[in-house]
Amino acid sequence: MDNITVKSSSEIKTNPRRISRRLFLLLLVVILAGYLFFHRKPSRLESKKKFIILGFDGADPRLVEQWWDELPNLRKLSEQGTYSRLRTCTPPESPVAWACFAIGANPGKHGVYDFLRRPVGSYMPTEESFVGREFPKFVFHSIPVKMPKAVSRRGGVAFWDVLSAAGAPTAMLEVPTTFPPPKLNYGHTLSGLGVPDARGVQATFHRFIYNSNEPEKPLDTTFGGKIEILKKEGDVFKGKIWGPYDPITDQDIREKEKKLLEYDLSWCEWQAHLHTLKGLNHVSDQERSKLASRLGNWVIQSLALHPYLHTNGIGERISILKKSLDNNEPYVKEKGAEADIARENLAEAFKSAGDLRNQIGSMARPIWANPAFRIIDDKTVEIRIRDQVKTAEINKWSDWFRLEFPVTKFIVVHAICRFYPQQLSPDNVSIFMSSPDIDPTNPAVPISHPSKFSNQLVDWTGGLYKTRGWAAETHGLKDGHLSEEGFMDDLLDIMKKREAKTFSTWSKTDPNVFVSVFSETDRVSHMFIHHIDEKHPMYNPAEAEKYKNEIKRVFIRMDEIAGRMMKEIENDPDAVLMVMSDHGFQSWRHQVNINKWLVDHGFMTIVGGQLENNEMKLEDLMKKDQDSYFRYVDWPKTQAYALGLGQIYINLKGREPLGAVVPADYDKVCDRIKEELSQLKDDRPGMEGESVVSFVAKRDEIWKGKYANDAHDAPDIQVLFNEHYRVSWQTCLGGISPVVLESNMEKWSGCHCSFDPKHVPGILFCNRKIKANDPSIFDFAPTVLRYFDLKVPEEVEGKDLFSA
Repeated sequence: MDNITVKSSSEIKTNPRRISRRLFLLLLVVILAGYLFFHRKPSRLESKKKFIILGFDGADPRLVEQWWDELPNLRKLSEQGTYSRLRTCTPPESPVAWACFAIGANPGKHGVYDFLRRPVGSYMPTEESFVGREFPKFVFHSIPVKMPKAVSRRGGVAFWDVLSAAGAPTAMLEVPTTFPPPKLNYGHTLSGLGVPDARGVQATFHRFIYNSNEPEKPLDTTFGGKIEILKKEGDVFKGKIWGPYDPITDQDIREKEKKLLEYDLSWCEWQAHLHTLKGLNHVSDQERSKLASRLGNWVIQSLALHPYLHTNGIGERISILKKSLDNNEPYVKEKGAEADIARENLAEAFKSAGDLRNQIGSMARPIWANPAFRIIDDKTVEIRIRDQVKTAEINKWSDWFRLEFPVTKFIVVHAICRFYPQQLSPDNVSIFMSSPDIDPTNPAVPISHPSKFSNQLVDWTGGLYKTRGWAAETHGLKDGHLSEEGFMDDLLDIMKKREAKTFSTWSKTDPNVFVSVFSETDRVSHMFIHHIDEKHPMYNPAEAEKYKNEIKRVFIRMDEIAGRMMKEIENDPDAVLMVMSDHGFQSWRHQVNINKWLVDHGFMTIVGGQLENNEMKLEDLMKKDQDSYFRYVDWPKTQAYALGLGQIYINLKGREPLGAVVPADYDKVCDRIKEELSQLKDDRPGMEGESVVSFVAKRDEIWKGKYANDAHDAPDIQVLFNEHYRVSWQTCLGGISPVVLESNMEKWSGCHCSFDPKHVPGILFCNRKIKANDPSIFDFAPTVLRYFDLKVPEEVEGKDLFSA
């Protein structure tokens, strides 16, 4: 004891490392506790109730009623409970309608107005209105520190979010506008419309061709397909499959685009500075127009299309410069800079921008896969991709192939595809390939929740399946690169797979709420209506005899699937079953070129007064090429332009890059367009002056809510047409045609987009009687929630079908 020395507390020295370690552990515990507190699951809802919705996109009530005797299960369902036509939304497009289905309200409360979206500040549309993206990030040109991410642009509270918060087990299969997949408590989701292919676009079918009697020439398609000329080496034909663009190179391009924007803005600033030195009254209209065009198209529009270009201070610089130009006020880029300095900087900015623009244009690097084809005989081809070797028969779909697109040593994008040989001879080869879809067993971005669910479905259903939201090969058939037989074989296979996914998920997850959507009824109606409409300009009696029953075949499959679910729940008194569609269909006989109408009525002015070649393709849209989009329009003299499926935008000063209509005249211009366009008649021979437009309205007349404004890119005017008339393809893409009205000579012969909703109602079957009159697409959300005694969000406009 004598050798023991006791130190006072003041004499004890604490190890700083030990304190740091303790603080770190304490902080870690606090963070973990906070995460668990704020992310804890609600208690699981214990209920015997079941609510099943089987959606069949685009199933038309008139066809159901026409084929009533061949749809025994749906007929039985109506006898048990209810059959009614279903009021759809405005406009009646699938992404819009299914977003309305989700939140139970009009587009003004969710912000989805079309397949495409025109960002405010741009004359160009984006590919998707309801899905955004965040780009990956790499360090050292190889190591990913951030993975790509999809972002939902649909606003509002979906009814499945309310169910999730209440702990209700929910399963959803391929419901449109559910990408990225909702993360539900006690839920399973597989995303639908919105999921792109492995290239990040909606469809990239391939057609591989070789013809020894014709010279090789590049080909292109309207809707993004890739036509690849095969190279013959001995008895083997070699080609390329387009994969994604190298994301590391894309990252470099985005950084260079920031520098390019700086050069373009600097050019505008120095030009304005030079105008001030020259004296604003001495600047010509041509000089002012050149400056305004450069600022609008290359700076303001680029920022609207590419938010990643925003850097500190750039918005303020643009605002100051634009104010000076709009008010014809002096602008000084740099105090004391004389004209020779301004010209020197102007020339440097112009040259640097040009050099960088050329450099960027040559940088994009697609990643390829390399298939090889060997003709065995006129009915069989051997296909080799890496170590996969399989044979395929003519006019039959091959087995699935797995594709690998290496990005870095650490990252490979996995995809799947199938082939459909159509011609096989040593001198003439034609092989169609489905888009390279995201591999459900190894997706580059999540397409399901839980993430393993997409892989589980492969196991549960016994094989791979298409993952694209728009799975059917409509684009290949439309552009003439795939036969009707190939299209239908693929379509029915998709439907069979979706049926397998539906019933395996139903049995293995045991949800209280179950929603599964089949798109095949919509896709077949798009492509085959001209075979059952004798007045369609594409109707051909011989062709019709071959294909007149194809739509009916798909409707009969719909009936069989509904009957199978009826069997599943026949002894369950607490199960509600609804079979519905989001909209119906029309035979699309006539195309309406709205931009041509705007030209003819003085709302759009063409440079030089004459149009050159102006056909637009989906590829033009994806390139975001400001030089080609609306290249024929004289913006300072233009009041309005059309994009998308029946949307018109006012060329509003202060909003559009080169706006011409002052805000005080906005309503006046809208009202003139409404009045004059509503009087459009079809005066072509034999049409007897039929009325073309059913109604045309300003956005605040049809949409209500916090999303019905410029901040959410709402169109100014929506045009809706009478039966058999639809907006033209060229109008959708920003093109212009020589005439206002023309026959629709496309295999894409049926549609619902831009029709008056009253002409394309959906269907509703239920195994119970409903009390509501005039049921609508808004009614499903409140009906499901009230069935489980859950609170309905205030934004919901629909009614409870069982109590209304």
